[in-house]
Amino acid sequence: MAVPRTLAEALAVLAARPEALVVAGGSDVVPALRAGRREQPAAWLLLHELGSLAGIAPQPGGGLRIGAATTVAALERDPRVRPGATALADAAALIGAPATRTVATVGGNLVNGSPAMDLGAPLLALGATVELAAAGGTRRLPLEQFLLGPGRVDLRAGELLVAIELPPAAAPGDAAPRAGSAYVRIGGRAAMEVALAGAAAEVVLAPGGATIAAARVALCAVASTCLRAPAAEALLIGAAPEPAVLDAAARAAVGHTAAIDDHRAPAAYREAVVEVALRRALDTAVERAR
Repeated sequence: MAVPRTLAEALAVLAARPEALVVAGGSDVVPALRAGRREQPAAWLLLHELGSLAGIAPQPGGGLRIGAATTVAALERDPRVRPGATALADAAALIGAPATRTVATVGGNLVNGSPAMDLGAPLLALGATVELAAAGGTRRLPLEQFLLGPGRVDLRAGELLVAIELPPAAAPGDAAPRAGSAYVRIGGRAAMEVALAGAAAEVVLAPGGATIAAARVALCAVASTCLRAPAAEALLIGAAPEPAVLDAAARAAVGHTAAIDDHRAPAAYREAVVEVALRRALDTAVERAR
């Protein structure tokens, strides 16, 4: 069992033992081990002493850098997240119970690769990039390239997800574009639930607010991974932020889904409610941009 105190130590362990199970908060791994859904690992790499992987910091040119070991509770509470990345704070507040959010980490949520993860859609809508480190160097990927499918991410042997980077949101003020974002989840209940469908949107209004200058839309729990909806984005960009436009964009997003029937909900239900979720997210994002 390795408990490194520096990133270099952690990467050296992974280089020597790439099969090691990496644990930060353990909110998913520990219950899975106890329930027998995961085999006991041959080696452990515990990150709870690696403080450099936690924290939220502004980027020199704007935007945020979020350490992979940052807790979900920190996302929910940090005042730097809500103004420019409100969709992410929306999602963080929905994950598990308060006690879970104090240990669950952003990196753990992403590396699990669940199609229904709450953080995936808002991070996609906010244009997130992931930073991956190994003993031989680092690489960066847009989040949509990192997420490959159920339980699958583009994490190579010996690599560790170290940070998520968000580009700057549009500056507020009448003379500049204004941005707003939101995440809406549909589930069987309001808390302690996995998404049946979820949608996130970021909308940037042109000066004066008459048209949408830029938009990103993302969905979760309706395909094999969280994904962008470019058809919806194309209808929004350059259009007025009016109800008919938002309605059309929400309908168009359904064309990107590939939902399945399972014990929690049929595919047809997921496709119907994700349109509702996105319509609500777009409404809120536009209102927050004004």
